[in-house]
Formats: sequence, structure tokens, C-alpha cells
Amino acid sequence: MNKKITSTALAALMIAGSTSFSAFAAMDSGTVVIGTKAFDLAYANDPANATEISAAINAGGTVYVKDFNGNWLDNITGASINASVIPAVTYTNSKGTTQIGAGDASTVAATSEVTTAMAANALKVTFNGTVADTSKVTFDVKAVGGTAITTVVSWNTAKTEATLTKTSSFTAGDYTVAVTNNTVVLPTQTVTMSQQKIAKIQILSTKLGVTTNAKTSLQKGYATYAILDQYGVDITNGALANNVNFQTGVGTADAKKGLITITPASGLNLMTFNSGVTITANDTNTGTSATATLAVTSQLGTLTNITLTGLTNVDNKVLTAGDTTDVFYAAFTATDISGNPTTNYTLMKQGLIFSGVNDDNSLTTSSPNVTAKLVQDPNDSNKGVIEVRTNADPLTVDMPLVITAMTWTGSTSQINTTLHKQAEVYTFTLLAPADSIASGESKEIPFIALDQNGGKLTKFSDFTTDLVTFNGLIASRNNDGTLSLKNIPVLNTNGTASIPEVVSAMTKSGKYSNLTLNIQKPTVADTLSLDTTKLNTTMQAASTTGKSATQFADFGWDNGGLTLKDQYDRAIDINASENASTYKNYKVVAKSSNPTVITAGSAPALSGGKLTDGSATGVAGVGEDEIAIQSLAAGSSTVSFSVYDISQKNSAGALIFNAATKNYSDLTAIDTKTQTFTVLDDKDIKDYKIDAVTTPMYAINTLTNGVADSVIKASKLGGQIDDYKANPKVYGTTTTGSKVVLRGTPITGASSSSSDFTVYAGAAGGGNVAYDGVKIIANKFVDPAKTGSSATISVSLLGADGINHTVTTAVTSLKADPVATSIDANVDTYVPGITRLDDVVTLTPTGTDTYASLLGKTLSKYDALGNKGHVYFAPVDQYGETAFPLSQFSSLNVVDSPNGVKLQGSDYFKINSTTGAIDYSVTSGDFVTVSGTTNNGFTKTIKICFGATTSTGDATVISTAVTAINAGNATVANYANAGITGVTSTNLAAVNQAVATDRLGGLLTIDKIKADVLTVVGSPTMTTALATLNDATTVATLRTAIENTDLTLDLTVYNQLNSLNKNVVATDLLDQLSRLNKGFASKAAVQSALDASPVVAALAATIPATPAQVANNQYNTNLASIGNTLLAGKVNTVNKTLTISDTGASAITSSGVFADLKTLNVTGITFADGTLIPIVNAAPAVGTTPAVVDNYATVKAAVIKYFSDNGIKTGTKIDLTVKGTNGTVITETYSLVNGIN
Repeated sequence: MNKKITSTALAALMIAGSTSFSAFAAMDSGTVVIGTKAFDLAYANDPANATEISAAINAGGTVYVKDFNGNWLDNITGASINASVIPAVTYTNSKGTTQIGAGDASTVAATSEVTTAMAANALKVTFNGTVADTSKVTFDVKAVGGTAITTVVSWNTAKTEATLTKTSSFTAGDYTVAVTNNTVVLPTQTVTMSQQKIAKIQILSTKLGVTTNAKTSLQKGYATYAILDQYGVDITNGALANNVNFQTGVGTADAKKGLITITPASGLNLMTFNSGVTITANDTNTGTSATATLAVTSQLGTLTNITLTGLTNVDNKVLTAGDTTDVFYAAFTATDISGNPTTNYTLMKQGLIFSGVNDDNSLTTSSPNVTAKLVQDPNDSNKGVIEVRTNADPLTVDMPLVITAMTWTGSTSQINTTLHKQAEVYTFTLLAPADSIASGESKEIPFIALDQNGGKLTKFSDFTTDLVTFNGLIASRNNDGTLSLKNIPVLNTNGTASIPEVVSAMTKSGKYSNLTLNIQKPTVADTLSLDTTKLNTTMQAASTTGKSATQFADFGWDNGGLTLKDQYDRAIDINASENASTYKNYKVVAKSSNPTVITAGSAPALSGGKLTDGSATGVAGVGEDEIAIQSLAAGSSTVSFSVYDISQKNSAGALIFNAATKNYSDLTAIDTKTQTFTVLDDKDIKDYKIDAVTTPMYAINTLTNGVADSVIKASKLGGQIDDYKANPKVYGTTTTGSKVVLRGTPITGASSSSSDFTVYAGAAGGGNVAYDGVKIIANKFVDPAKTGSSATISVSLLGADGINHTVTTAVTSLKADPVATSIDANVDTYVPGITRLDDVVTLTPTGTDTYASLLGKTLSKYDALGNKGHVYFAPVDQYGETAFPLSQFSSLNVVDSPNGVKLQGSDYFKINSTTGAIDYSVTSGDFVTVSGTTNNGFTKTIKICFGATTSTGDATVISTAVTAINAGNATVANYANAGITGVTSTNLAAVNQAVATDRLGGLLTIDKIKADVLTVVGSPTMTTALATLNDATTVATLRTAIENTDLTLDLTVYNQLNSLNKNVVATDLLDQLSRLNKGFASKAAVQSALDASPVVAALAATIPATPAQVANNQYNTNLASIGNTLLAGKVNTVNKTLTISDTGASAITSSGVFADLKTLNVTGITFADGTLIPIVNAAPAVGTTPAVVDNYATVKAAVIKYFSDNGIKTGTKIDLTVKGTNGTVITETYSLVNGIN
């Protein structure tokens, strides 16, 4: 793409922009051509046209300029060029747009055309000028006396010729072509198409290629040919070419798709025909013939030359070890014995030298991981291609690869390329989540993962634990097989601000990515939202007999209409598995301002709604709770909907809400929304309407002898079938068309115009039903070939005027079985005793509940009786439902998967692989892992834990692990269960010591334990460097590991050694390493071994301490004398961390803590953000010098204020300025660790 348009030539034109110029050819002097666009200079320089000019530049194309002498110049080189190079363009100046032909030729508008035959299936229409807009040209092709013929139109660049192509050949006869250019009708042309025939036979070869089979000694001769029809079209590969008869006097001649194969007669040797071999070809239909005498050469094979030009792949991939699916091709050019280019498979096969056995057509490759073979082109078996593939064997490093092709004539060509190591994750970059993350939430964390070749990786299988390690993240497999990352939920108990949480990913290659998540305060219900598309604001007045119009509001389990939003303005699905337990204490209560018009609250049975007895509880919340809105007298009333948290406590810490008295008025409402409802008299209802059923229904109901099953005849349906019903509501309407909720049971009957649908509620003869009582189900088709159906549902109702009315709606159904678009597990966490953390479900029965009452009898949505459970697999299908059964259920085996299943004693858990029905006997501590799979391959796996278990990731397990760690002598498993990485059997003792020391100040939180572990384990980068050192097996690799800056060793003395002595040090450490089963436990252990090496120790003894070292040693001695305490914290002198505590005498608020600064002679404290706190140490009066008073109180206040404003964030840098007794000022740097309990 050439975007540079300001060259010397063009600049000259711009300078002379006001110069007048005359026309040369079609375009004026001063013209700029950019691709297929051209502009005169004044137009291009006008700022008003800047966008258009920029678009032309961005579109790309070569740039030319026309100078004031009328000469065309190349914009880059400035060289003169011939006008013939200029393409056809759209020329624009201040007067408008003009089409200019190629070569800067004036364009003449087309006014007529000539049509000729150009092929057996194509016509060419040649215009006498340029067509301005080809999209407005139409062609009407007809056989004389016949109907219109469909053709495909293509144009040349100059827009002067159109080609009309038919999918098959034209039959012989006359055809008319009528052309309309925009609105101008051009003269109709007549063209005669003759039957396709052979017009020319060409024997292309001048030499006969001869091969001899090494096994049979049989000879073959090869030559090439071409056949053209009367239009000059090559039809060599067409059926008509089969009529040509080829003959030779030396044997038989077989011709196929451009290749003549000569088999000599018995006893003849083709190589003895010094005068050549004659071949004749004859078409008996037309008499067309050809004769050629081909010289017989002693040259071996059928090719004179082959050149490999590169390796190609349709997806532009690179050749990678282990990739057995991608196919590559070695591009080439080859010439036959006569010097003609060829791709013919037979000539290639006979002309190349193969290295394989059993005639497998293999070329020579330098790697056993790669094969290169001559094969037939998948799209044309007459052509040969060189296919390159890799086998499944892996590589440890990239390897050079050479592919060699050789002909029998001695021509050799090679491709030098690289066989890349099998693709595996190389870099992994964590990205900021799209949404805020609140306390206890687990949200999607986006990422970009690339392999070593820069290819993007997304599959879950690409990220095995040996290739990438995640910290603070939960890795799971999406239904499409890709990786999903979510943060491990973190509790923010700060109460006033967000807290940082660092998550990270580290690849085997050592690439490290971390991300600081700001965990917001816990989400709380903040606002209530009303949906008036679900709550109709106009209702019919109650009858004199007390029948009301009733509608319902809930949080989406039935009617909807209510939504809670948190303080971050995010809608909360309070019935979702992850939210139900959190929001089960939130209740919405409705109150009417005019109870004589509208009542809001509970409703008795038979009033509607979806509850078992048809009643409404009067309070909306998590689960199957809803509010009834009922009409009474005509008028209006404002209904307030208030949301309360029934767990509110008073100042004494006691619950305010009393479940028996339901004293909601004593609670403080979190939010209140109001809605005005209008109740109309009967006379104000003018007409009636029914909801449209826009979504096709699934034909689920089975017919028996053409009659719907008896279950349909019940007043309601339960289970799977009921989920696929249609339930159109019938409303009254006002003069403005507004919908009115009708009272009582006005529907007198409903029917379907087709037997493919059954009205199972509200049907004629079944009794009157409410406005929302009509329910339709689609029946399975008797005709197996039928795929869909439609019908009209007619509903009769008794109107407010006492007259019968009829409304209709169309319904449709589909035979197509539900197909899952996704799958998840539904877990009703609002039910006490059911919790879920990611894909771990924990059942903890309380009161009269049992595992059976919580889990039920099936992992399908419904059991055999149509009853819905609390835990089930829920695939979402194309109908938007979650009820269709899965194709397979399974559970892990306790023998093969001890981490996925635990069944104690005689306990058991069985699952029906087809229905999902479960049979089990379990006790607390058991757990099972189960999966559900749809018929199109979506799978979901969950772990079900019965009571407290040892399942990693379970909230109960984390709590248990933290308790065990606080108790002392924790195991590696305890840390793993708590989600803490980096603890191994090697460093366990050191980790436990750090935790035990910190534990003296009180119980530790999980975040504090993580910080303690970090002080021992170190950062992930250092951990990787230590692992590399422990893996060293030679002096060279160990020396490299020692000098790796990621290990952060003190190499002050080591660096003064010469190379020989550095090798001696590496030898000492390698000797120690050989005696350590698991290597050095920590960086400190490596440092000790390094400093103890005789060479280092000897040199260190001869090096006088620098003033800074003297000051530093003095500081460390003083620090040890006060127990390594500093600024209300504990210093780890190895890892240079400062853990801030809040307990004991060293608490930051305790007196005397800051007096220790004098012992250390600290003169200033600088925090990471640059905040400087100067320190004045007390000193007695000396002579005339007055005494100095310390400012520890000021320092203490400043430090406390800094921590109060910024928080104590683990990892924050803090610098201490220290002045030694020798007057040297040094800086001691530490990383803060939050040790606040």
C-alpha cells in the first residue's frame, strides 16, 4: 500500500497550485492519481475534501502525478512513465466526477453495443464507449422464440465489455440480447451459437520423454497436447476431447487430459528410434487433425527441471511439530522434456527421484518428523502437488528443515525452512475485567495467550498445569472447549473502601503476568426497578359479586416486573444460583394509597398465579414468592413497592423483623418505587385483544391414536411439557388501544383450527378461566415427513358489555428437537442448606431437611412425575427453555478418580445414564462428581458435597484449612485447600515458622497467611529462578542460574572474581546441590552456600568494608538488638519485608513504638507515592548548643494518617533513610505486608 503522496514532483505541483494550465489528453495537468481515483490539484488541496482524499490514500494503490507539461510521473521515484500505465479512474474536480479510460484516454459514453459469441457458454457484449454505472445495466438473453436465459455478468476494468456466462453450453441456434443502460434501451443484437466442436489439436511436446520401470523393464513414452474449440477455448479436459483418436506406429497411444502415454509394441525399444516417433491425432467428427514427430532423447525421466519456491498453507500457519491436522504444500515450477511448464501428476511421478519405499512418492526431508510427498491435487487428479505434513512426535526446540526435490536429469531444488516446536503457551497476559468485582464475587477475567509462534490460544486443553500456573484464579472449561478464568472470591471486610487482590499467571517459559483487582465493598440491594411491560397499569373494576382483576409481580420466576439493582447499578438476578443465598433476606412489600380502588398483597387460591395452590404470598423475594395486585372500585391508586432487608438489626444488635407479626413498617426501606394504577368501569372497555404468539412451539406432546394423551386434559401441566406451552393473555382495550386487565374468569372457551395443537387449559366445555388462563401445547406430527405446522387459536369471552366476543392469534410449531445452545447447572441456593461456589455444590441439611429433600430424585429438571428439583442440569435450547432431557448422565468412579469421588463405608451413589434419575445413600463427608451431556456435545460437570468435605475450592474447605493453619503444624494439603500456592515439602517448615511467629499476635486471615507465605516463597519470578538453579546439572548452567538477576542474590563479592574462580564457586554449589534431594529450599539457602564458598569467603575477608557497608552492618546490628521490630511491624531481613501488625506492644497505636527509630538512627521515611516524613532524634544540650526534642509524636501521627488514607497494601515500597555513626547515609528498602487481623 502506497500512502506517500507528497513527493518532489507532487510538491512542485502544490507550490504552483495557482498556476493556470491547459488540458492534455483526458485529465488536466496537476492531476493526482491514487489507485483508481484521480483528483485535480485544487480539489485535492481544498480542506473541505480532506476526508475523501484520506479515504483514497487509505484504500491504497500506486500514486502518479501529471505535471504542467502534461507528463506523467511516478510519485515515489519521480521518473517519467508512459500514459499507458495509468489505470482507468474516476476523475473528480470542482465540476463533478468523470470516468476516464485506461491510459489517460478520454471516455466516451456508451450508446450502442455489439454482441458476439466468445465461448460455448459465454457471450461478449462490446460497447462503443464506457458505461458510467455497470450496476444499472441489464441484459435480457433469450433464444429466438424461447424464454429468458439466466447468465452471470462480469465486466472488464474499462467498463467497455461485459461477459454473459451461462452455467452450461448454449444449444445451437439464434439468441437475442436486449441491453438497457440505466433508462436508455440500446439496439437489440442477435447472435448465432453453433454447436461446440473441435477446431484445433496441438501436440505440444517436441521430445518424447521415455521411462523404464526398474522392476519390469517396461518402457513408457510421454508427450503433452492441447485441444481448442471454435472459440479458441481450451477443452482438453472436457468430454468433447475424448473423441480425438491418437495413434503411433511404434505401439499404442493413450491420451487423457493433456497427456499422451505411448506403450511400445512387444520387442520394440523406444530409445532406438533415432529419427523420432510420429504421433497423429484425428477428430472424426470435424476432420481436424495434427501430426508431430518427437525426438527420442536419452535423457532420463520426464522432467528437465524442478524448482521449489516455498511452503504454503491455506491459513498461513507455520509448520509445527505434533500438528497432524494442518496440510502444507511445497509450491514449485517444473518443465517437461520439451521445456514446457507442467504440473501433470504422471509426468511429475515419472520425473522425480523419490526417497521412500513401496513407491510412496516421498521426497527427501532432513527431519523424521516431516514427510513431503507427491500426491494428486484434491481438486484435479490430473495435477500433482507436493504435500507436506508433520507427524505426532514432539520437539524440544525449533529445528531447521530442508526439503529436497530431484529429477532424473540431475536438477535439484531445496526449501530451507523451520520446523517449529509444537505450539504451547508462551506468554499469558491477564486483562482487566469488564465489570466491577465486589466482595465475594467471582467474575470473568479476560486474557490473551500466545504460543511461541505468536498464535493465539484459547482451548482449555492448551493450559495444562505443567504449562501455566494460575494464582488467585479459577480455570474452567467452557461448553465450547475454551478456557474460562474467574477470580477466586475474596471477602472485603474493610467496610469503607476497596481492597487490592493480586492474581497472576505464569507460564513454563517464565513469562509472568499479574493483575491487581480492586475488590469493592460487598454488593447490597440499592435500588428497585419496576417493569411496566409486565405490570399493566389499567385494570377492570371488580364485579358486584366481588370478582376482581388480578395480576402478579415477582422477581422473574413467574410473571416478573420487579428487579433489584446493586450500588454499582447492576441488575441482580436474585434467583440465580450464585445470588439466591445472598439476597434471600430482601423482600418487596406493596402498599396501595387507596385500598378501595387497588389492594396489593396476598391473594387467595384460584386467583391466578403460579403457586401450587394458586395463591400469592403477598411479598416478593427469592424463590416462588409474588405480590398480587387486585382491582376493586373504579378510580386510581398509587402503589408503593418497598424493598426491605429483614436481617436489619437495631442498635442493641437484635433483629428488628418478627416473622410472626411481619412488622415491615419497623424496618428502614432500602428503596421505594411507586406506580399509579387506574381501574376502569365496564363502559370504558371498548374492545378486546389477545397476545401474539411469535415464537414457534416445540411439538412435544405425544398423541395416542390421534388423540392427545390424558395428561393434557388436566387443568394444568407439570414438568417438561408445561415448559413448552404457549400462554397468550386476553385483554380489554380502551379507545386509545391501551390494554386492560380483565376481572374474574371471562374466557368461555378456546379452540385450535388444527389438530396439531391442543388447548389444554381454557378449552371450550372445560369451564371459564381467567384472562391469562388459555394454554396451548403443540402435538407431535402423525406424518413423519412433516416438519412444522400452523393454526389459528380462537378464544371466546364474555365482554364487559355482556356480549360474547372472539379474538384470534396465530400459532406455529416445529418438529425440530430442542438443540442445546449452552448448558449450566441450576442450583437453588435460596433453599437453606444448599450453597454453590463455582461448580462445587454443598448440601448441608438443617432442621427436618435431609439430603434427599435437598437433592431430590433426579439431575434432570423434572422427575418422572413432573416435579422439579433444586439441583439439576439446565441446557438452554433454541426455544429458550431448559427442560429438554440430556442425552447422557455420568459420574466419576471412586477407583479411577479419588479426588472426584468419596463414598464412605457402604455409601453409594448411582445415576441412570439416560434419565438422570439418582439413587443414593450418603453421609456427611461424601462427595461425588457428576456430568450431564447434551445430544450436540455440550457438557457440564459439578461436584456435589454432602456436608463438610475436603474438596479444594469449597468455601467450607477454605475455612477448615485456614483453621488448621492457625492451629500450627499445617500440611502442604492445608495450604493447597486454602488456595495458597508455592508451599512444598521443601519449604513447609520455613512457611510454618513464619506463620507461627505471626500467629502470636492473634488468629490470621487467609490474606495474612498468603502474605506470610510470600515472605518465604518469594515472588513467582524469584521462585522460577530458584527452580532453574535447582535443575542445573553442569557448572555452566549453575553459573548462569547464580548470575540470573531474577534470583536477586547479593553478588557484590562474587562479581569481583575472575571467570575461572566463578566456575570454582559454581562447582562448590553444584556439589552441595548433588547432596540435596530437593535442591535449595530458598534464595537465602543459596546465598548462604554462595557466601560460604571458600573462594568467596577468602576474597570477602580481604575487601575492606565501604562506608556504606559499615553503616549497613551497624544498622542490622541495631535492628537485631530491638528484635527486628520497626514502625509497628516485624522485619524479615532475608526477604526485606516489613509486616505491619495491630496487636501487642508493637501495634502501630502503642506508645514507645516510634522511639526505636533513635536506636536505628533513622532520619526519614519515604513511601511509594513520594510521601516523605522527616525524623528528628532527641539530643541533649552540649555547651551553648540547646537540647533537641524528638518529633516522634508527629512522625507517629503522619504514619498513621498515611496508612489510614492509603491502606496497608501488601507489596507497597517503603524507604528508610539511615545515618551511620560514620556519617554515611544509606537507604533501606522494604516491601510492606499487611498483617492486620
